[in-house]
Amino acid sequence: MKSGPARYRSVLGSAGFSCYPPCAENRHGRIGKPGRFLRTQELLSAAKRLGPTAGRGDEDRHAAGRVVKSLNLRLSCCVDLVVSVRPPKTWTMKVMQLKHLNLTTSDVSGLAAFFERFFAFHRVIERGSGAFTILNNDEDFVLTLMKAKRHDPVGYPETFHVGFYLDDPAAVHIKHDELAAAGLAPGEIQGGRNMRGTHFYCIAPGNVVIEVATPPKL
Repeated sequence: MKSGPARYRSVLGSAGFSCYPPCAENRHGRIGKPGRFLRTQELLSAAKRLGPTAGRGDEDRHAAGRVVKSLNLRLSCCVDLVVSVRPPKTWTMKVMQLKHLNLTTSDVSGLAAFFERFFAFHRVIERGSGAFTILNNDEDFVLTLMKAKRHDPVGYPETFHVGFYLDDPAAVHIKHDELAAAGLAPGEIQGGRNMRGTHFYCIAPGNVVIEVATPPKL
């Protein structure tokens, strides 16, 4: 069994308390430690667990005195201590990831079939007689396709596109040949210039521009 100050630190620690000399400065330069100071009544319940003398040796009695004097109890051979609640651990949020994209198109079914056939997406939900479809892939990316509303613009800006990265130029050439064989007329493959990787563009059903490329050389 622990004796002396170690025993009191153990008991108080299990109750969520920490003892510090009142003259101790914390890392912010203030006296004491961060946290709410406990009321006397709250401290009494912790003190009861220590027992009336908390041991037979002088070290035990002195340690008990240092604790109970904080509770306005009087014992000999004691030093004032301040007891405070330890602050909670800081919670950190995981890094956010881009996992969802919504595209409007005049051909929801055709564009959904395009992503399924060439880019490994799978249909999850279809509603409204081809007006709305949700797809996902093995990376848990959620892609939603829907018909444009009456007040929406006719099309996307000229430079808008959806990009897919492949590991090396050979894979880009293979995907280009695959799309060409399906009659989709992909554009010419361009080499890496101005830090850009090997890439080409292709117009998918519903007039959505797709880019297939190797990652840029940043």
